[in-house]
Amino acid sequence: MKNTIKPILFNQFNKKWSFSLIEVIITLALLASIITIVYVLYFNSFRQTTEGMDKIDIQKKLRNVIERLTSDFRSAKAIIRIEPSVIEFSKFIDDNEKHTNIDFNGNTKKIKYECIKKSYGQPNDLIIIEVDNVKEELMKFDFINENIFEAYTLSNQNLILFDYHVNDSIMRSMISLIKIKFEVKQGNTIINFNSSVNSRFIHGFQKQPFWNFVR
Repeated sequence: MKNTIKPILFNQFNKKWSFSLIEVIITLALLASIITIVYVLYFNSFRQTTEGMDKIDIQKKLRNVIERLTSDFRSAKAIIRIEPSVIEFSKFIDDNEKHTNIDFNGNTKKIKYECIKKSYGQPNDLIIIEVDNVKEELMKFDFINENIFEAYTLSNQNLILFDYHVNDSIMRSMISLIKIKFEVKQGNTIINFNSSVNSRFIHGFQKQPFWNFVR
């Protein structure tokens, strides 16, 4: 009698606490779903953080280039060449170069900012500065839109888009405003960064009084 009771009790205990194959599969499926959701949330959070840091880094580089270009152009003596991807001008020596003030009759230096597209042996688009024929790389990205510089002249208090095809020294001397438009891409991050710069005393003069024409 005792021997028959024990197997019965053991079988009932096993039935109460054992799991069927379907229950095991459902449990594993739920566990896998939870792990997947946690991983996706973590991955998205990490990706957003990385993209945010990339955007900050790109914006910092663009801001530094624009600040340098703006500072140089505000001391410009004459625009030598301007196209959507390049601007070249002569620049007065200013305070930052150990002079007490801008010397309008003193020495100048020639400065060029240019976008150079990628080519064989050059995997990135570049923004370079060339000072008196000495080149320096300012920044590089997977893609840089080469339509960067948009120049305007002032006529009867109205800004008129500069015609790059009529690109003589007299017309360049009347340029009053230059819009700077950077569109860059690095990986999956795309940044648009716009600014503008006008030359000295732009609101008081239609032609810049100290500019020498370069023919």
